[in-house]
Amino acid sequence: MKSQKDNPPRRHYGRFYWPLALSGYALLLEHQIQNGVLAQYPRAELELSTFALASSSFQLVNAMLVFIPQMVAVMARTEADQRLCARFATWIGLLLSLPLLFMAFTPAGNRLLAWWMNISGEQLPAVTRYLQWLAPLVLINAYRLYCTGVLVLAERTRVVTVLNGVHLGMLTAVLLSGFHAGWDALSTLAVATVAANTLLAALSHFMARSTRIHLHAAGSAPTASMRGLLVFFWPLAATSMMFAMSRPVLYASVNLTVEAVVTVAALRVAFDFCGMFQNPINQFRHVYATFGAEDPKGVTRFMFRVTAGYLAVMALVVFTPL
Repeated sequence: MKSQKDNPPRRHYGRFYWPLALSGYALLLEHQIQNGVLAQYPRAELELSTFALASSSFQLVNAMLVFIPQMVAVMARTEADQRLCARFATWIGLLLSLPLLFMAFTPAGNRLLAWWMNISGEQLPAVTRYLQWLAPLVLINAYRLYCTGVLVLAERTRVVTVLNGVHLGMLTAVLLSGFHAGWDALSTLAVATVAANTLLAALSHFMARSTRIHLHAAGSAPTASMRGLLVFFWPLAATSMMFAMSRPVLYASVNLTVEAVVTVAALRVAFDFCGMFQNPINQFRHVYATFGAEDPKGVTRFMFRVTAGYLAVMALVVFTPL
Protein backbone atom coordinates (compact mmCIF):
# COMPACT_ATOMS: atom_id res chain seq x y z
CA MET A 1 0.00 0.00 0.00
CA LYS A 2 1.46 3.33 -1.04
CA SER A 3 1.99 6.00 1.58
CA GLN A 4 0.93 9.63 1.32
CA LYS A 5 4.60 10.45 0.71
CA ASP A 6 4.53 8.23 -2.40
CA ASN A 7 1.38 10.03 -3.60
CA PRO A 8 1.74 13.66 -2.55
CA PRO A 9 -1.37 15.84 -2.93
CA ARG A 10 -1.75 17.42 -6.34
CA ARG A 11 -1.12 21.13 -6.22
CA HIS A 12 -1.82 23.83 -8.73
CA TYR A 13 1.67 25.30 -8.82
CA GLY A 14 0.61 27.91 -11.36
CA ARG A 15 -1.46 29.70 -8.72
CA PHE A 16 1.71 29.99 -6.65
CA TYR A 17 4.16 30.69 -9.48
CA TRP A 18 2.45 33.12 -11.84
CA PRO A 19 1.97 35.92 -9.31
CA LEU A 20 5.71 35.71 -8.63
CA ALA A 21 6.49 35.73 -12.35
CA LEU A 22 4.35 38.84 -12.74
CA SER A 23 6.25 40.38 -9.83
CA GLY A 24 9.46 39.69 -11.74
CA TYR A 25 8.04 41.45 -14.77
CA ALA A 26 7.39 44.50 -12.58
CA LEU A 27 11.15 44.71 -12.01
CA LEU A 28 11.82 44.27 -15.72
CA LEU A 29 9.37 47.02 -16.60
CA GLU A 30 11.13 49.21 -14.05
CA HIS A 31 14.33 48.89 -16.07
CA GLN A 32 12.52 49.60 -19.34
CA ILE A 33 10.93 52.75 -17.89
CA GLN A 34 14.24 53.93 -16.41
CA ASN A 35 15.92 53.49 -19.79
CA GLY A 36 13.03 55.17 -21.57
CA VAL A 37 13.19 58.27 -19.36
CA LEU A 38 16.99 58.52 -19.63
CA ALA A 39 16.69 58.27 -23.41
CA GLN A 40 14.67 61.52 -23.42
CA TYR A 41 17.51 63.60 -21.99
CA PRO A 42 20.15 65.41 -24.08
CA ARG A 43 23.20 63.17 -24.52
CA ALA A 44 21.05 60.15 -23.79
CA GLU A 45 23.93 57.76 -24.45
CA LEU A 46 25.99 59.42 -21.67
CA GLU A 47 23.08 59.27 -19.22
CA LEU A 48 22.38 55.61 -19.99
CA SER A 49 26.06 54.71 -19.78
CA THR A 50 26.56 56.50 -16.46
CA PHE A 51 23.57 54.84 -14.86
CA ALA A 52 24.68 51.47 -16.27
CA LEU A 53 28.09 51.77 -14.62
CA ALA A 54 26.62 52.83 -11.27
CA SER A 55 23.78 50.29 -11.23
CA SER A 56 26.05 47.39 -12.25
CA SER A 57 28.38 48.22 -9.36
CA PHE A 58 25.38 48.34 -7.03
CA GLN A 59 23.91 45.10 -8.39
CA LEU A 60 27.20 43.28 -7.83
CA VAL A 61 26.49 43.61 -4.11
CA ASN A 62 22.70 43.69 -4.21
CA ALA A 63 22.61 40.42 -6.18
CA MET A 64 24.06 38.63 -3.18
CA LEU A 65 20.78 39.23 -1.37
CA VAL A 66 18.42 37.63 -3.88
CA PHE A 67 18.34 34.23 -2.15
CA ILE A 68 17.21 35.63 1.21
CA PRO A 69 13.56 34.67 0.46
CA GLN A 70 14.64 31.08 -0.20
CA MET A 71 16.66 31.09 3.02
CA VAL A 72 13.51 32.10 4.88
CA ALA A 73 11.42 29.48 3.06
CA VAL A 74 13.84 26.70 4.00
CA MET A 75 15.06 27.77 7.44
CA ALA A 76 12.23 29.75 9.10
CA ARG A 77 10.21 26.78 10.29
CA THR A 78 9.37 28.20 13.73
CA GLU A 79 8.57 31.69 14.99
CA ALA A 80 11.98 31.86 16.68
CA ASP A 81 13.67 30.85 13.41
CA GLN A 82 11.73 33.58 11.61
CA ARG A 83 12.98 36.23 14.04
CA LEU A 84 16.53 34.90 13.63
CA CYS A 85 16.23 35.19 9.84
CA ALA A 86 15.12 38.81 10.24
CA ARG A 87 18.20 39.63 12.32
CA PHE A 88 20.45 37.77 9.91
CA ALA A 89 19.06 39.65 6.88
CA THR A 90 19.52 42.98 8.64
CA TRP A 91 23.13 42.31 9.56
CA ILE A 92 23.97 40.94 6.12
CA GLY A 93 22.45 44.02 4.47
CA LEU A 94 24.46 46.31 6.73
CA LEU A 95 27.76 44.49 6.14
CA LEU A 96 27.31 44.25 2.36
CA SER A 97 26.51 47.95 2.10
CA LEU A 98 29.93 48.89 3.50
CA PRO A 99 31.96 48.36 0.26
CA LEU A 100 29.51 50.54 -1.70
CA LEU A 101 29.53 53.22 0.98
CA PHE A 102 33.33 53.18 0.86
CA MET A 103 33.41 53.61 -2.93
CA ALA A 104 30.70 56.26 -2.89
CA PHE A 105 31.82 58.51 -0.03
CA THR A 106 35.62 58.32 0.23
CA PRO A 107 38.34 59.60 -2.14
CA ALA A 108 40.14 56.24 -1.92
CA GLY A 109 36.92 54.47 -2.78
CA ASN A 110 36.34 56.80 -5.74
CA ARG A 111 39.79 55.96 -7.06
CA LEU A 112 39.16 52.23 -6.59
CA LEU A 113 35.87 52.49 -8.48
CA ALA A 114 37.51 54.41 -11.34
CA TRP A 115 40.36 51.89 -11.51
CA TRP A 116 38.42 48.65 -11.55
CA MET A 117 35.65 49.89 -13.89
CA ASN A 118 37.99 52.01 -16.08
CA ILE A 119 35.65 54.98 -15.62
CA SER A 120 36.73 58.25 -17.22
CA GLY A 121 37.23 61.40 -15.18
CA GLU A 122 34.22 62.95 -16.94
CA GLN A 123 31.84 60.23 -15.76
CA LEU A 124 33.28 59.40 -12.35
CA PRO A 125 31.57 62.19 -10.31
CA ALA A 126 28.12 61.25 -11.62
CA VAL A 127 28.72 57.52 -11.06
CA THR A 128 29.79 58.12 -7.46
CA ARG A 129 26.76 60.36 -6.82
CA TYR A 130 24.48 57.58 -8.05
CA LEU A 131 26.22 55.17 -5.66
CA GLN A 132 25.74 57.60 -2.78
CA TRP A 133 21.99 57.30 -3.36
CA LEU A 134 21.98 53.56 -4.09
CA ALA A 135 24.31 52.21 -1.37
CA PRO A 136 21.80 52.52 1.54
CA LEU A 137 19.31 50.47 -0.49
CA VAL A 138 21.36 47.33 0.20
CA LEU A 139 20.19 47.30 3.83
CA ILE A 140 16.63 48.27 2.85
CA ASN A 141 16.47 45.57 0.17
CA ALA A 142 17.87 42.89 2.49
CA TYR A 143 15.06 43.41 4.99
CA ARG A 144 12.46 43.72 2.22
CA LEU A 145 13.58 40.37 0.76
CA TYR A 146 13.25 38.80 4.20
CA CYS A 147 9.64 40.05 4.27
CA THR A 148 9.12 38.60 0.79
CA GLY A 149 10.35 35.25 2.07
CA VAL A 150 7.81 35.35 4.89
CA LEU A 151 4.98 36.11 2.45
CA VAL A 152 6.11 33.36 0.06
CA LEU A 153 6.39 30.82 2.88
CA ALA A 154 2.82 31.71 3.85
CA GLU A 155 1.88 31.22 0.15
CA ARG A 156 0.73 34.85 -0.13
CA THR A 157 2.35 35.30 -3.53
CA ARG A 158 -0.49 37.49 -4.79
CA VAL A 159 0.38 40.00 -2.08
CA VAL A 160 3.96 40.01 -3.37
CA THR A 161 2.63 40.79 -6.86
CA VAL A 162 0.46 43.66 -5.61
CA LEU A 163 3.34 45.15 -3.63
CA ASN A 164 5.63 45.03 -6.65
CA GLY A 165 2.89 46.67 -8.72
CA VAL A 166 2.69 49.51 -6.19
CA HIS A 167 6.49 49.80 -6.33
CA LEU A 168 6.40 50.08 -10.12
CA GLY A 169 3.64 52.69 -9.97
CA MET A 170 5.58 54.79 -7.47
CA LEU A 171 8.76 54.59 -9.51
CA THR A 172 6.98 55.54 -12.73
CA ALA A 173 5.18 58.46 -11.11
CA VAL A 174 8.36 59.96 -9.65
CA LEU A 175 10.35 59.39 -12.86
CA LEU A 176 7.77 61.14 -15.02
CA SER A 177 7.21 63.92 -12.46
CA GLY A 178 10.93 64.59 -12.17
CA PHE A 179 11.43 64.61 -15.92
CA HIS A 180 8.53 66.99 -16.59
CA ALA A 181 9.58 69.21 -13.66
CA GLY A 182 12.95 69.73 -15.32
CA TRP A 183 15.10 67.75 -12.87
CA ASP A 184 18.43 66.53 -14.19
CA ALA A 185 18.71 62.82 -15.05
CA LEU A 186 20.70 61.85 -11.96
CA SER A 187 18.22 63.44 -9.52
CA THR A 188 15.24 61.96 -11.36
CA LEU A 189 16.59 58.40 -11.39
CA ALA A 190 18.05 58.50 -7.89
CA VAL A 191 15.01 59.97 -6.13
CA ALA A 192 12.61 57.65 -7.98
CA THR A 193 14.64 54.53 -7.22
CA VAL A 194 15.14 55.29 -3.53
CA ALA A 195 11.54 56.40 -2.97
CA ALA A 196 10.04 53.35 -4.69
CA ASN A 197 12.29 50.86 -2.89
CA THR A 198 11.72 52.47 0.49
CA LEU A 199 7.95 52.38 0.00
CA LEU A 200 8.11 48.73 -1.06
CA ALA A 201 10.15 47.83 2.03
CA ALA A 202 7.72 49.64 4.34
CA LEU A 203 4.66 47.95 2.82
CA SER A 204 6.40 44.55 2.84
CA HIS A 205 7.20 45.01 6.54
CA PHE A 206 3.57 45.81 7.32
CA MET A 207 2.26 42.78 5.40
CA ALA A 208 4.85 40.40 6.87
CA ARG A 209 4.04 41.58 10.39
CA SER A 210 0.39 40.73 9.83
CA THR A 211 1.12 37.29 8.32
CA ARG A 212 0.94 34.05 10.25
CA ILE A 213 2.67 30.99 8.78
CA HIS A 214 0.69 27.76 9.06
CA LEU A 215 3.88 25.71 9.44
CA HIS A 216 4.65 27.39 12.76
CA ALA A 217 3.36 25.38 15.70
CA ALA A 218 2.91 27.35 18.91
CA GLY A 219 5.86 26.93 21.24
CA SER A 220 7.98 24.97 18.76
CA ALA A 221 11.68 24.84 19.58
CA PRO A 222 13.95 26.75 17.17
CA THR A 223 15.73 24.65 14.56
CA ALA A 224 18.01 27.28 12.96
CA SER A 225 21.17 29.04 14.14
CA MET A 226 23.22 31.97 12.89
CA ARG A 227 25.91 29.53 11.78
CA GLY A 228 23.35 27.42 9.93
CA LEU A 229 21.94 30.48 8.18
CA LEU A 230 25.44 31.55 7.19
CA VAL A 231 26.27 28.10 5.81
CA PHE A 232 23.05 28.12 3.79
CA PHE A 233 23.36 31.72 2.59
CA TRP A 234 26.96 32.31 1.54
CA PRO A 235 27.35 29.67 -1.22
CA LEU A 236 24.18 31.01 -2.88
CA ALA A 237 25.29 34.61 -2.39
CA ALA A 238 28.69 33.90 -3.93
CA THR A 239 27.08 32.15 -6.89
CA SER A 240 24.73 35.07 -7.47
CA MET A 241 27.60 37.55 -7.22
CA MET A 242 29.57 35.66 -9.87
CA PHE A 243 26.63 35.95 -12.27
CA ALA A 244 26.23 39.66 -11.50
CA MET A 245 29.95 40.24 -12.02
CA SER A 246 29.61 39.69 -15.76
CA ARG A 247 28.22 43.18 -16.39
CA PRO A 248 30.87 45.19 -14.50
CA VAL A 249 33.62 43.10 -16.09
CA LEU A 250 32.14 43.61 -19.56
CA TYR A 251 31.60 47.33 -19.00
CA ALA A 252 35.16 47.72 -17.69
CA SER A 253 36.50 46.08 -20.85
CA VAL A 254 34.30 48.19 -23.12
CA ASN A 255 35.45 51.35 -21.33
CA LEU A 256 38.92 50.76 -22.81
CA THR A 257 37.57 51.10 -26.36
CA VAL A 258 36.64 54.01 -28.61
CA GLU A 259 32.96 55.02 -28.39
CA ALA A 260 32.72 53.26 -25.04
CA VAL A 261 29.85 55.48 -23.88
CA VAL A 262 27.61 54.50 -26.79
CA THR A 263 28.48 50.80 -26.48
CA VAL A 264 27.80 50.65 -22.74
CA ALA A 265 24.48 52.45 -23.25
CA ALA A 266 23.48 49.96 -25.97
CA LEU A 267 24.49 47.00 -23.81
CA ARG A 268 22.42 48.35 -20.91
CA VAL A 269 19.29 48.50 -23.08
CA ALA A 270 19.94 45.08 -24.66
CA PHE A 271 20.63 43.31 -21.36
CA ASP A 272 17.49 44.71 -19.80
CA PHE A 273 15.37 43.52 -22.71
CA CYS A 274 16.87 40.02 -22.62
CA GLY A 275 15.95 39.86 -18.94
CA MET A 276 12.30 39.64 -20.01
CA PHE A 277 12.98 35.94 -20.71
CA GLN A 278 15.49 35.15 -17.95
CA ASN A 279 13.90 36.75 -14.90
CA PRO A 280 10.67 34.67 -14.83
CA ILE A 281 12.79 31.51 -14.84
CA ASN A 282 14.47 32.74 -11.65
CA GLN A 283 11.13 32.57 -9.85
CA PHE A 284 11.26 28.76 -10.05
CA ARG A 285 13.54 28.83 -7.03
CA HIS A 286 10.55 29.90 -4.90
CA VAL A 287 8.51 26.95 -6.19
CA TYR A 288 11.19 24.38 -5.50
CA ALA A 289 12.18 25.80 -2.11
CA THR A 290 8.54 25.69 -1.00
CA PHE A 291 7.27 22.44 -2.57
CA GLY A 292 10.33 20.52 -3.81
CA ALA A 293 10.67 18.28 -0.76
CA GLU A 294 6.97 17.39 -0.84
CA ASP A 295 6.55 16.75 -4.59
CA PRO A 296 9.85 16.94 -6.54
CA LYS A 297 8.48 15.18 -9.64
CA GLY A 298 5.39 17.37 -9.86
CA VAL A 299 7.42 20.54 -9.42
CA THR A 300 9.89 19.40 -12.09
CA ARG A 301 7.09 18.68 -14.58
CA PHE A 302 5.58 22.10 -13.95
CA MET A 303 8.95 23.84 -14.44
CA PHE A 304 9.59 21.92 -17.65
CA ARG A 305 6.23 22.91 -19.18
CA VAL A 306 6.62 26.59 -18.29
CA THR A 307 10.21 26.68 -19.58
CA ALA A 308 9.11 25.18 -22.89
CA GLY A 309 6.57 27.99 -23.20
CA TYR A 310 9.22 30.65 -22.55
CA LEU A 311 11.51 29.05 -25.14
CA ALA A 312 8.73 29.14 -27.73
CA VAL A 313 8.12 32.85 -27.14
CA MET A 314 11.86 33.58 -27.22
CA ALA A 315 12.23 31.72 -30.52
CA LEU A 316 9.34 33.78 -31.92
CA VAL A 317 11.14 37.01 -31.00
CA VAL A 318 14.57 35.91 -32.20
CA PHE A 319 13.71 34.18 -35.46
CA THR A 320 10.76 36.24 -36.75
CA PRO A 321 10.31 39.93 -37.64
CA LEU A 322 8.44 40.36 -34.32
